[in-house]
Amino acid sequence: MEIFWNEIADDYDKAKAALWCDKHIGNWHRQEEVGYWHMWAAYCKAVAAETKDDLLFARILVMVAHENRFRVYDYDLYHKFVKPAVKSYERAKRNGQNPTESEVADIVSEAQELAYKLEQGDMPYGEQIKTIEGYELMGGDFCIYDSKPIWFEHDSNMARLKLEYYDKVVTFLFDGVLELHVEGDPLTNYIQDFSCYRCYYNKSLVEFDIGYYKFLCSSVSVESVDKAKEE
Repeated sequence: MEIFWNEIADDYDKAKAALWCDKHIGNWHRQEEVGYWHMWAAYCKAVAAETKDDLLFARILVMVAHENRFRVYDYDLYHKFVKPAVKSYERAKRNGQNPTESEVADIVSEAQELAYKLEQGDMPYGEQIKTIEGYELMGGDFCIYDSKPIWFEHDSNMARLKLEYYDKVVTFLFDGVLELHVEGDPLTNYIQDFSCYRCYYNKSLVEFDIGYYKFLCSSVSVESVDKAKEE
C-alpha cells in the first residue's frame, strides 16, 4: 500500500508542476493536458485505495476542486471534492499528520461559502426574488423560471438583461457589476435555473444566477415591465 501511495504522490507532484507555477521557477508555462492527466490519475487511484493517506488525499481533492471551480455545479463541487477534503484534513490531523494552518483554513472557508450558496439557492423562489429591487413590479403572472432571454448588454459597470415570459417582458438592471459570466446559447433556450441572494463575503453585494448569465454586483433592480411584441 505504501508503494501505491508513492505512485499517487508522484502523479500529484507531476500534476502540481504542470498546473501550478512555483514562485521559485522561472520561464514556466502551464501544461493542462499533462497536468489534468496526472491529476485525475491521482484522484482515481486515491478514491479506489482502501487505506487512505489522509493528508495527500485531502490535497488531491483540493486540487481537483480548484481546477474545476467553474466547470462543475456548486453542488457537485461541494459534495464530491470540497466537503470530503475538509473531512480528510480532519482525519489527517487526528492521525498526527501536519497540514499547514493556511491550507486547512482556505478549504474550510471555501466549504463554508459553498454551503451558504447551496442553502441560499434552495430558498423558495418567492424569498429569493425579494433581493431584486422593485420585484413587485413583475407581478404574479411573471416567473423567471421558463422565461427567455431576448436582450443583453453591458459596459464596464452595468448590465441590462431582458427576459420574456408569455406576453410580458421584464428588464433587469445590474449596477456595480464586479463579475460577469456568460455561456451557452441563451437566445434559443429557456431559463431553468435561478438564484439570487446576498454574497457570502460581502452582504452589500448580490449574486444573481440564471445559468446562462451570472452576476456579482452591487444591486439588481427591475428597470421596466413591458408587453411583449406580437410576432
